[in-house]
Amino acid sequence: MKKSCMAVCALLYVSLSPAMANDTVITDTLTDCVVGAPAPLIENSDTPNIKSYDMTFNTSEGFYDLVETITLASGRQFSISQGGCAHFTEVVKFPLAQPFDGNLIAEAKTLLNESNEVAQTMVAYYLNEVSNDHPTPEHIEIQPGYTTIYITQETIDGQVILSTAYDVAI
Repeated sequence: MKKSCMAVCALLYVSLSPAMANDTVITDTLTDCVVGAPAPLIENSDTPNIKSYDMTFNTSEGFYDLVETITLASGRQFSISQGGCAHFTEVVKFPLAQPFDGNLIAEAKTLLNESNEVAQTMVAYYLNEVSNDHPTPEHIEIQPGYTTIYITQETIDGQVILSTAYDVAI
């Protein structure tokens, strides 16, 4: 029962997201996509909690891709990308000073909770329901075949990035 409710909630989130966010309206539409155009998660970038904010949106690859880049007043940087076509994916990325050797789930929860001060994300919502000692922390199936969370740590151009992703098949 809980898992089917989560899937319905995710579908409602995806279908209603353009109506739930700030005044920014995305007008580019892809007629072959099941997923609608995403809306920014940052409702007000002019707050004391946000030092800097940037948003880009494109459909050039045949799917929706909205990316918000945020620096909090504390100095913490992160980006949120969301979109898709047949899947809805939300990815939150955090640059790290060095590779993290501890529990990736616990570290991801800590970072996501900090970012939730300005943006409520689906990956944070679902990851908070997962035990820190989940047997495969890099691939967590919430609803098999439909909803998955991914946690990865990679180095890109010398920068360590902790990436958390929420993916749902529509």
